[in-house]
Amino acid sequence: MTLLVLHLAGAAGMTGIGWFVQAVHYPLFGYAAGPRWPEFHAEHSRRTARVVGLPWALQGVTALALLAVRPVGVPLGLIVAAVLLAGTTVLATVAFALPAHGRLATAHSDAVERRLLRTGWLRTWAWTAATVVAVVMLLVAGPGA
Repeated sequence: MTLLVLHLAGAAGMTGIGWFVQAVHYPLFGYAAGPRWPEFHAEHSRRTARVVGLPWALQGVTALALLAVRPVGVPLGLIVAAVLLAGTTVLATVAFALPAHGRLATAHSDAVERRLLRTGWLRTWAWTAATVVAVVMLLVAGPGA
């Protein structure tokens, strides 16, 4: 049960962060454009890394741990879904977010910001689905797991 709760905590934490970033933070990037943009973006990146580090690692490590130590009553399909959803967020970050942030590091670009917002929804929905899967795993495991 502890592993399932920890997995839910990581996934739910990333879901909340993902929705905040997509709905509030990224859309405000244009307001910070200007001569201090590189400083703003560097600070955004530094602070974001500190906030996402623990819940994202928790989600990933516990998803993999669930494969090794499958809780009684939890179907393998749910665990595979959890691993695939966690992997989707990593892949989307590496393929889309990191390159966009790399381009934004020195100068703001409306086009890159729009691309970041568009592709960021993949991560946000993957984290949201991962939270739903984590809740279902807890429910099917029952109180005795």
